[in-house]
Amino acid sequence: MDDKEILEKRIERLMLPVETQIMMCDDERDLCLLAVGMLRKVILIFDNHYQQEARKTLIDTFNK
Repeated sequence: MDDKEILEKRIERLMLPVETQIMMCDDERDLCLLAVGMLRKVILIFDNHYQQEARKTLIDTFNK
């Protein structure tokens, strides 16, 4: 198993609680609220660990 496969397996495992939360959403509004909450948390994590400019670079890279 190469590094990419190892990372993908780890991501899959870490995302299990998120998948559970998605299933708990009652409607599209709940799903949207969950997504907004997750985006806020992602921005906070990136800013705390990589600083704001690095976060912007990461987001720009993912959007390409």
